[in-house]
Amino acid sequence: SCCTTTGQRAPAVGPAAKGLACATWKTASPRWADSFWPSAAEVSGYLSRFRRGHGSVKVLVVDDDRLVCQSLRTILQASGEADVVGIGHDGREAVALFAQLRPDVLLMDIRMEGMTGLEACRLVLAEYPDARILFLTTFLDDDYIVQALHLGAKGYILKQDFESILPALKAVHIGQSVFGDAIVTKLPRLLHGETGGTATGGTSGATGATN
Repeated sequence: SCCTTTGQRAPAVGPAAKGLACATWKTASPRWADSFWPSAAEVSGYLSRFRRGHGSVKVLVVDDDRLVCQSLRTILQASGEADVVGIGHDGREAVALFAQLRPDVLLMDIRMEGMTGLEACRLVLAEYPDARILFLTTFLDDDYIVQALHLGAKGYILKQDFESILPALKAVHIGQSVFGDAIVTKLPRLLHGETGGTATGGTSGATGATN
């Protein structure tokens, strides 16, 4: 059952949206019943979390390499688990398209002509604090990783690790933070303020995900 007789709110279970309506149980006392019933905002929150766990992930892809963008669109669309709702080629387009399309996840390169992905990330998160941004880059650069973490990006993975892109998108979509294996090994050192500042390409295996 999705209800509880204690008057405490319980998470909805089951696929039907109507199950959310009984997320709390009205007690025998009418005087207290209304205070236990979920508000419109709470029901909206339940629905939002429910939808994030079902259906395809709406993705905005931003990379200055047009071939990369088209390849990502083909791969993600073919999976049936992601829908590329827009494509941009620099940081300014990332900011404008995010505001227009409101994707579930912004998948973005870092090094781009004009406005970088890091600057675009800062602007998007300043306007939309709940935005989920996943960096996809060729560079295993300590300074980039640290900046991405400080800005509030949800992940940082390498383009060479193409098999991890879809799992990473799905993990970020449900609120996890994701980093490629080669990056995970660097995190303890980077979080203690030690950066090497080298920009090198690298490969890694599966992504590591944290809540």
